[in-house]
Amino acid sequence: MNTKDYLLKQLHQFLDELRQRINTIKKSEIQDLEIQLNKLYKDYFEKDKNQYLKLTVNQIVEEIGNSDRIELLAELFVYDAQLTKTNNYQQLLRKAQKLLLKVDQHSKTYSYKRNQKIKEIEQLLTK
Repeated sequence: MNTKDYLLKQLHQFLDELRQRINTIKKSEIQDLEIQLNKLYKDYFEKDKNQYLKLTVNQIVEEIGNSDRIELLAELFVYDAQLTKTNNYQQLLRKAQKLLLKVDQHSKTYSYKRNQKIKEIEQLLTK
């Protein structure tokens, strides 16, 4: 297994665990999770969250290229927004939504999971 595949698998595992814990997080745990999230941004995507927020969707797509990785970055944005609920909340969700819509437009295969995630983001944005 090459390094990228291993990192992708690790990221999926982390996101699965995060998904399970997101609704039961205590305030004291948020700081630890923020540290882990920032590490994920840098380790797997080679930039921190703020650098990606400054880029346009097209720039991110061009830089990352791989639609699976773009979807993972979008999911990471969603979890980050739900955890931190900072000033970047709306910006993270909108960026995630735009990334997923872009992938959906250019994908040759239908993804129920991706469409559900887009709907979930829409609901979060209207809260």
